[in-house]
Amino acid sequence: MDIERSLLRIPVLKGYYLKKAAKLKRHFCLLLGRFGLLKPFTFVQWLATYNCNLHCPYCEASAGKAAENELSTGEVKRLIDDLGDMGTKRFLISGGEPLLRPDVIEIMEYAARRHLELGLVTNGFFVEDRWNELKRFKYFLYFTSIDGTPEYGNRMRGNREAFQRAMKGLELFGVLRIPVRMVNTVVHPGNIDQIERLFKILKNSPANFWRLSPIARVGRAASEAVTALLEKN
Repeated sequence: MDIERSLLRIPVLKGYYLKKAAKLKRHFCLLLGRFGLLKPFTFVQWLATYNCNLHCPYCEASAGKAAENELSTGEVKRLIDDLGDMGTKRFLISGGEPLLRPDVIEIMEYAARRHLELGLVTNGFFVEDRWNELKRFKYFLYFTSIDGTPEYGNRMRGNREAFQRAMKGLELFGVLRIPVRMVNTVVHPGNIDQIERLFKILKNSPANFWRLSPIARVGRAASEAVTALLEKN
C-alpha cells in the first residue's frame, strides 16, 4: 500500500505506525466498508493454532506446540465481527490442528450466528470424536491431507492411526454432502510411485477434489535434512 510505504520512510512516524498498524488498518478497512468502497474477500482463512498432534516433515506452519500469542476467544470473536461488518461470507478455520483448540466449537457457533459459512482444514484425527458437535454446522469446504498409502502415510505423520482417521473424517463429512471435499497430497520423490495407488483409494472415497502439491520450501520443509528424508522415503 502506497500510504504505508510513505509512512515507513518518515522516522518520526515509523515507530508509532508499526506499534499501531493493526488497529489503524482495522479502522481504515471498516471505514472503507461503511462507504461501500471495500470489496469483501470471498473467504478469510484463520490459522486457529500451531498446536498439532502429528509431525509432518513438510508442514509449512512448522506446527507442533501452540504459540504463546495465539488469539483469545474474545479476540477471535471481535475478528469475526469485523469480517461480518466488512461483508465477508466465508470463514476457513485452519492450523496446526484446529480441533485441538478447546474453544473451536464456540468460535464456530459464533461465526455461524454472524452468518459466515464455515470451512475446515484438519488432519481428520479428531473428527469422529467431535462429530456430534461438528455435524451441526453448514460448511462450504472440508479439506484434509493424505500423503500416500496407509503404511507410508502413517510413517510420515508419526502416528499409526493417521491414515485411518483421515479417511474416517472424510467419510463423515461426505455424509453432509458438502460442496467441496478436498484431499491434498504433497508430492515428492519419496511418494511419487504411490500416486496411482492413492488415486484408486480416493476414487472410491467421498472426496470430490484431489489436489497434488509440490513441496514448498517453507516451515519444516525448508530444512535440507527434511528434503533428504523425503527423497529417501
